[in-house]
Amino acid sequence: MFVAARISPTFCHGIDVRRIAIASLFILAFIAAAWLLAQDDGRDIPSEPPRESNRIVHPNGFSIINPNNWKSKLILASDPYMPPTIAISPRSTRVTRRYGVSLSVTQLPEDRVDIEGFRHSEFQGQPAHEHITTRDGSFMDDPPAMSYTLCFQREGIWFEIRYSIFDSYDDLPDMIESYIATFRYTKKAEQ
Repeated sequence: MFVAARISPTFCHGIDVRRIAIASLFILAFIAAAWLLAQDDGRDIPSEPPRESNRIVHPNGFSIINPNNWKSKLILASDPYMPPTIAISPRSTRVTRRYGVSLSVTQLPEDRVDIEGFRHSEFQGQPAHEHITTRDGSFMDDPPAMSYTLCFQREGIWFEIRYSIFDSYDDLPDMIESYIATFRYTKKAEQ
């Protein structure tokens, strides 16, 4: 039969174990908080120019450079509700954001291309179509927003690049434009 022994709070040579345990928990909580605060969150508009070492390549052959401290997600062609996409957003370690910022590159199926109302432009020396929408915010539940969409073809395949931010902008920020310009498409080899 097991007999539980009562452990005295000062069983360890006169030291109050409870105080040490509480102090240790506070120290661990402080270290965890300091670590979280030391993590770099991604900025809504990156402060550094694109670096080739951050290139994200989709298995379908298109790619873009991911800004520092942004996270990316690949959506493969096997998803019936979402075409092949590279979805990128700022990494956030401190708080969950109510309104996010995003940059995405999507390979559009022919039947999902809608460029009505888009302005004719040029992207990487080839024809493109772009559209900017802005919205004035009214209060905290309705912040201002800007969305930029660029549609273009490479080797007969349609692509859409979209950047959305909940902030007051009338035009695409230059640094975001430099990341969009890193788009590449390499045709997949026939199998």
